[in-house]
Formats: sequence, C-alpha cells, structure tokens
Amino acid sequence: MPSNDRPRCDVCYDLEYELARTANHGCNGPYGNDQSIQTADNGSMLLFILGDLVRAQSKNCIFCALITHVDSSSGRTHLLRLSSDRTPVIDMDSARRRRRYEIYRPAEFAPELDANSIELEVSELSSIQHIPKRPEISSLPLSEKALAFIRTCIETCAREHNDCRQGMSHPPKRLIHIQDSGVAFVKVIETSPDFREPYIALSYCWGQGVHLKTTQSNILDMMTGIECTDLPSVISDAIRITDMLGFRYIWVDSLCIIQDDLRDWEEESARMCAIYEGAYLTIAASSAESANVSLSQRHARHEPTIFQCRQTIDCAAGNEASNTIQLAVREESGYGFHNEDAARRPDREPLHDRGWTLQEAILSTRVVFYTPTELQWQCLAVQTCECQVPPPTKPGVITTRAHMRGHPGKPRQLHEIFAAWDRIVETYTERLLTNPDDKLPALSGLAQLVHKNLSIAPRANAVDENNETLIPRQIGYIAGLWSDDLIRAMLWVPLQMAAQLPSKPLQTTTVTASLAGTNNIPNTTSIIIEEIPYYRAPSFSWASVDGPVTYRPRESNLSRDDIAYVETAQITDVWSQPAGVDSYGRLTSAGNPQIRGGSCTGVVLRAPLIEDCTLVWNTSKNMHNSPWTLREIEPLWDSLWLDTGFVKRFRVGDVPVLGGRKRGSNKGELEGTTPRWSVRRSYGGRRDAEKGVDMGGVCLLMMAQGARVQRFLLLGVSPSDPDAYERLGIVTISRVSGGGDLVRLSGGIPLHGNGVELEDGEWMGKGGVVSRMRTVTII
Repeated sequence: MPSNDRPRCDVCYDLEYELARTANHGCNGPYGNDQSIQTADNGSMLLFILGDLVRAQSKNCIFCALITHVDSSSGRTHLLRLSSDRTPVIDMDSARRRRRYEIYRPAEFAPELDANSIELEVSELSSIQHIPKRPEISSLPLSEKALAFIRTCIETCAREHNDCRQGMSHPPKRLIHIQDSGVAFVKVIETSPDFREPYIALSYCWGQGVHLKTTQSNILDMMTGIECTDLPSVISDAIRITDMLGFRYIWVDSLCIIQDDLRDWEEESARMCAIYEGAYLTIAASSAESANVSLSQRHARHEPTIFQCRQTIDCAAGNEASNTIQLAVREESGYGFHNEDAARRPDREPLHDRGWTLQEAILSTRVVFYTPTELQWQCLAVQTCECQVPPPTKPGVITTRAHMRGHPGKPRQLHEIFAAWDRIVETYTERLLTNPDDKLPALSGLAQLVHKNLSIAPRANAVDENNETLIPRQIGYIAGLWSDDLIRAMLWVPLQMAAQLPSKPLQTTTVTASLAGTNNIPNTTSIIIEEIPYYRAPSFSWASVDGPVTYRPRESNLSRDDIAYVETAQITDVWSQPAGVDSYGRLTSAGNPQIRGGSCTGVVLRAPLIEDCTLVWNTSKNMHNSPWTLREIEPLWDSLWLDTGFVKRFRVGDVPVLGGRKRGSNKGELEGTTPRWSVRRSYGGRRDAEKGVDMGGVCLLMMAQGARVQRFLLLGVSPSDPDAYERLGIVTISRVSGGGDLVRLSGGIPLHGNGVELEDGEWMGKGGVVSRMRTVTII
C-alpha cells in the first residue's frame, strides 16, 4: 500500500510501486519529455527520468540523492524498475554489460560507517517503510555467516520439505573420509554395501591445470592418506566446508574414480544419477573456472554502499536535532537463478559452461551454489539465496529432478517429459566438454532419470478396444533420443550457425622421402598435421555434432500442439550398441558386420522420399546458417539448415547406362557407366563452397507436417555404407506461401495423429517434384 496519497517527490515517486502505478501517464509525465512511466510485461512499473531532473531534486528527496550518487553521468536517462514484491532497481546499460542496482533497507542498523558509506543531508526525510529489508551477504564464502546460511537452509529443508526426504540407497563405490577436525589429512575409502552414512558431493570445473587425481598407480597411497595441502583449492575448500557442517564424507569424481581405469570410470559414470540423488548436499563451485581456484573469491563490486541520511531540524532556543535513517545500494547478483538469460551472458559462471555439471545440478536433492556474488540454495522444493531477492519465473526451464517427476500422484504426461528432455538437450548442447567422447556419458544420469519417469508416465493407449490393459511398450534410448518420440526427436536444428563435426585432437604424421640415386641430397622429412574424424553417434542424433541445437526454430511452426500435426514417417527397425557397461553412455564405433549392414546404431524408416535432389548456391537474402539451398525448394519461403558448416561431394560408385541413358530406356544401345555421386558432412569443402559448385545426389525424406509447414530430413548416401544414408540437415517447407506442399498427400490422410500409414505410391508436389514411398536406413 502507498505510504501517502500523493508522493513527496513527483520525480521519482518515492520509488513506490503503487504511487507510480496510480500516476501512470504513458509517454510523458508532468515534466514533459524528461519523464515517463510505463508498465512492463511482468506488471512492474518503469520510470524513465532524465538525470538532470533527478540531480535538481537531490537536495529535497533522499531517493533522488541516492540515485544521483549511483549514477552521476551527465545527460543519462535513468531507468527505475518498481515492483510490488521486489526492491526498487536502478537499471544501467554500459558499453560492456548491463548492471542493476537494488535499493533496500539494511536488516540491521549500522552504528559505525565504513569507507564505502556515504552521508547525505536532505531537507525532508521520506518514509522508507515501503522499501523492503534485505540481509547483508557474507563477504567471505567460508565465513561463519556463510555457513550459518547453509545450516539454516538444511534445517528448514529437513523439517519442512517432504519432497526432499531421501530413502536408503546404495553408496558410491568410494568416498573421501575426513578423519578429524582441522582437516589436515583425508583418505579415500571403499564403501561396503551396508554403508549408510550421509555424504556431500562436489560439482566443479576441472580446468586446464594439472592436479592430484586417483590412478591405478597411486590408489593405495590415496587410501592411506592425503595431505589437504596437496589438493587443489576447490577440493580442499569443499572438504573444509564439509567438516564445518558436521559431515565426515565427501564424493569428488577426480579422487573417487580411478581415472585411468576405463572399466572403473564407465561403472562409476553410469552411477552418476544415484550418486548425486543420494548425496545429502552438493557443493557447486559456480565461480571457479578450474580446480585450482578457491571458493573464497568474490567480486568486490557487489559490496553494498550504505547511505546514512540525516535531516536537520531547527528546535526552540536555537538548538538543532536530527533524524537519521539508513538505506543501502548494491549491484544485483545477476548470477545463478537471478540471471534471466544465462546462456547469452558473457561473464556467466564457468560451472554453467561445463557439460558434466548440468546433470549434477538437476539430479541433486540439495545444492548450494558458490556464485561470484553470493550463496544460492536449491532443493526439490525451493530456491533461495543470501540476498533474498525472489528468483524470476522461467517457464520450461528444468532446474531439479522434481520438475521432471511432476506432483505426487500425478506424474508427467509423455509429451511433457519429452518437452522437458528437449529443453535439457538445448541447454546441454550449449556447454563444452574437454573430451568429445563424453557427449553421451555426461548426460547418462539425466537419461536414467528420464527413463524412470517415462516408465511411470500415463499413456493414451493404456487399454485396447476391449478395455483390456495393454502391455507397456519397452522404452528405448538411442544416442540421446527416445524410441517413443523418435520421429520428432530427429528434427533438431543447429542453432544460429552450423555446428561442427567432433574430432580427436590433431594428429601429427611424419613422412620421410628418399630421393633414389642422389647421394648429395639428403632424405627429406615432411610433417603433416591432420584432423581425424571419428564416430560418436549416428548422424540423426544431435550428439553427432558439436554446438547448440534447438527443437524450437523460429521458422518451423511445427509441434505436437498443432491440431494438424501428423508424422508421415514410420519406424520399422531401430538398434543401438553401447561401447561399455553404461547403456546410456558411449556407443561402439564398429558394428557387427552380420547385422544390419555392420553399422552399430541406426534406424529404418518408411516414408515419402524425394530422390536426386541438388544443393545449389543460395543467392537469396534468406541465408539461414548455410550458403546452400536446394533446387527443389523456394529459398525465400522455405528453409534449409545444414548440420555442419561444410559439405563435400564424393563418388559412391557407378550407375549402369545405355547410350548415356539409364538401363532399359532404349534396348540395343551400347552399355556404359556414369559416376554416382552423393554428399556428406565435411570438415572442409570450403573450396566447393567458394565456387558455388552444384552438388547432386541428396534426398529429402518427409518426416511430419502441420497446418503451416512440412518437415524433411536432408540425406546423403553414407560413405561407409552405400546402402544406407546419413543426415545432412533439415528442410522446412512453408505450406501457406511459396507454392504449397512439396509432397501433396492424398485426401484420405487424417488431419491429426502421431502417425499415419501411407500406402505405396507416388505424390506430385510443387514444381513437379515427385516423391515415392521408400524404406531407408539412416546411420
């Protein structure tokens, strides 16, 4: 409620939401173009005030005086954000980054001012009761104040949050044991099956530096004892915090997994879901870019400035008295869940750039994040932080495993779980991995969580026409995609720019050439550096490329919510071969030559296929992520997204012809052959791209259509198996412009449904394009 019917200051409206809302006068306020009030989309009030106007009022208004001290730039227009449930905010844009400063009342009056404090004198003190109180943030993350915040969160969670109560679970194979207070020595222990002591887990960035880790050669030494001074800063800090919170055990991947033992690594990485779910608390070192950076580092610019405001009052007999109040200003955190656009922030926390740590945060029951500005708490029930500013609402963002599970007694529907997995994939592919082989293992724990939720999700076809319960379909996981959603899941799109093919580190090949018959010329040596491609996932999986992908391209307008959505492709077979013990982890690069053509992972689809398409140089303004388009589409309306930056033409084999025509066209003519060409993803191909050489031999496989678009996979013949195809990209055809459907289905096709059985035949589309029903293998 407003403290007065009218504001004391009609420049800043006493930074009071209700007063600004009541006085909302659109473009121009009482001071003309120097002031305006607008309503934001979230309901908050936006005050735009010229700085000179605020400065002129600073002798009479405590709030204008405070704003002037925060930003004294001449000629700047101040933007103030006033909300009913948050502190007033001064929003500043600088050349480098956007900063927001919150104005609040200190929870405790500071009797002695420090060097960061400022004294102000004003003629009249405004009421400050509408300004929310906020606690001070701990200046040192390892201080007693910081630990008190964590203890309070743990106690509240244990007392009030039923969702966070943990049952008995199998412990990690190894833990670090803190033997005594003071933490001079710790040791790695192997747990027994009946071990039930609570433990803490650590989530952090390894970084590029070399630090102590457990190997086959030092495992016995690690189990004998480790001096904490030998450990990296992040790990030793986490051990100290564990000890100060009263816990005796902590799990750290680099110390609890034998790093050069492949089987041990695979077994323990496959248990990440259980390890982080079972941890009583996870410590997330958000601000540390490597293991050698201490948790105690903080950004000094977030230290608050205290404004002590005094009003001098003339009393009788010539005496003076004064009233004193205190306000404070500090830069808003802007990190962790306060960052409304973390993916695009240039200085976001290093932990959020690392692939492995996404599942560590989501799987954990309780997490305390050590951000650059404050401690933040997240459990399955709440999010809170030291600054007490409510986190913004972010629809669709998956932050805990509770979001995936749904409410007790009301599990998520299948389409909700698949949509949540899409968001996870989009977030995950924005992150980086040191080892490209970890693309699937670093998401294995989350895949296990999703699999569990899919197994209990209600299904629309749970009973047949006789009202008898159907046997649930077996849920398959194929290289980051789910068998029950495979058609739609294959329609991912590289985000913004074409992704890159993953590769092993550069390899150096030394070649020595001998010049025979020349005694005076020594042997010559050439060093060739080459990038060696390798297999990580099938081409139809987002895991086959590096770089961010999305399931929500702006131009697609295709989703299951579309009333006319129908999948025109049918799956007839799908298979996958894990490389190790983790069925959600790495895939083998060599399949069984006796099975399905020897490929290790693949899918067989039956769908309308447009053969012998041609990639041509795109001369339109609608470039998307590629300089290429298809001769068969309209580039002004339709869209082509190539999976990688380059494609390259290669010779598949020869096609028999008669007199230059295909066999059977004119019998009696001499037989011959013509080269058969196709296109594949490439690391290079720049020369062809610069020349704009047309590339034939690609195909379009129709996957789905909605009311406005049709979606196709762009395919090329596989270089490793001429009888199979590999994905090259995605094509979207606009149904409302550009000439209509590329595949005009017959009138008997239903308007809605997950899938439709198309009869054998052919369809004529726009531009005379012909598609035929075909069964194709994609690897």
